[in-house]
Amino acid sequence: MRATGDRDLFRTIVENLCEGVFLVDRERKVLYWSPGAERITGYSSADAVGQRTCNGFLAQEDESGEALCSGRCPLARTLADGVPREANVFMQHKNGHRVPVCIRPVALRGQGGEISGAVESFVETFTAPEAGSPMPYSEQTGRVDAVTGLADRHATELRLGESMSEMYRYGWPFGVVMLDVDDLERVNGTYGRHAGDRALRMVARTLVTSSRPSDVVGRWAEDEFLVVIKNVDEPKLHRVAEKFRLLLNSAVLPVGQEQIHVTVSAGAAVAQASDTPNLLAARARSLVRPEDGRPGT
Repeated sequence: MRATGDRDLFRTIVENLCEGVFLVDRERKVLYWSPGAERITGYSSADAVGQRTCNGFLAQEDESGEALCSGRCPLARTLADGVPREANVFMQHKNGHRVPVCIRPVALRGQGGEISGAVESFVETFTAPEAGSPMPYSEQTGRVDAVTGLADRHATELRLGESMSEMYRYGWPFGVVMLDVDDLERVNGTYGRHAGDRALRMVARTLVTSSRPSDVVGRWAEDEFLVVIKNVDEPKLHRVAEKFRLLLNSAVLPVGQEQIHVTVSAGAAVAQASDTPNLLAARARSLVRPEDGRPGT
């Protein structure tokens, strides 16, 4: 009876945690999936239990956008050597966007000391703006893009102009990344406008959760997004742009029984004293390289 009571207490605790928790066997097949895991990833317990995490499920990537499943997965390494680990990674949400999380896999052992499986906990690491921070222009003016929920073009231009003023007055460096969604017309034409809008929301959510609270993510045009990156030099700006590109180009959008790959091309430019907001955005756009998607320099 005591063992049963202990299990019930353990389940009660786990199922009321904010973080996600899941249990796998030696082959990384999911045996248990907590309500917190459902909330963070969008996958229900019915979706997850029985799946193998090494078969693309969750599609974990590191902070530079590189896939972890090919030999670098912290969970697989813990199953191999029994050493607990902690890592910041991106998981794929059921809706396609990337979710930044801190994962902690721990090995489970049988009575003989052999590794029988593992439990992994994970918590979102995206930091929302502080409550005391200034209200974004998009909220002050109501200028929010209806499809993505981001700042619209007008609100993004205002924030871009604000960063320009800070650069002129205080010398604070910044840059912008322009991202162009490839083949949005094809997605709209093949799967319908609703699927195209979902693709745009997937891009928007990934950009927001992989940006810092001080950065500004806005919708610039029908298939374009602009991110204002503060306190950045040119090498760092291009690393950020490449991270965005890799995260988005590996994401998939479920549409019915199909999975759509929605890729983006990216360009990046550091602000100069001679720039205006629109000139800076135009310079970044001119560096978008759709032939291979890598950020132009």
